[in-house]
Amino acid sequence: MYSIPMSIAIKYQIDSTERVVTFREPQAKLPVKLKQQGGQLMLWGRRMRESGHLPFGACALLEHIQAGQWDEYFPKSVIILANAFMERDIEGVTHWHELIRGNYLQGILARHENEYRVYVVTIFPQLPTATYARWPRIVNSSHPIN
Repeated sequence: MYSIPMSIAIKYQIDSTERVVTFREPQAKLPVKLKQQGGQLMLWGRRMRESGHLPFGACALLEHIQAGQWDEYFPKSVIILANAFMERDIEGVTHWHELIRGNYLQGILARHENEYRVYVVTIFPQLPTATYARWPRIVNSSHPIN
């Protein structure tokens, strides 16, 4: 199983410093918040050149998660503490998208033995006029993230 490529870059803020991370960076990390814990930086997905047992890619399609295709990796819902994300449209043009305060990207934390990585949860846009093939699932902090 491979995860579906999606987010190109994510902006986040730590200690008043804005940072931009791209998935292509070796050892790229994202700030995540688990339900009962504070924020921490976690490895973002897995690149083809990286060793490990978790799926390759940056993202996990929500339909695949709901169908149980990620169950062997004990997925836990997390929120990714991002301010914005960059995505490529169907014509190959990149665009930054700011997140409204209180909204976050949904992620899953997957594990295999002592290997942990976070993946951005994605959905298929419902509108036939959508200009993106996939889209990150955006959740509000006042709603459950399951």
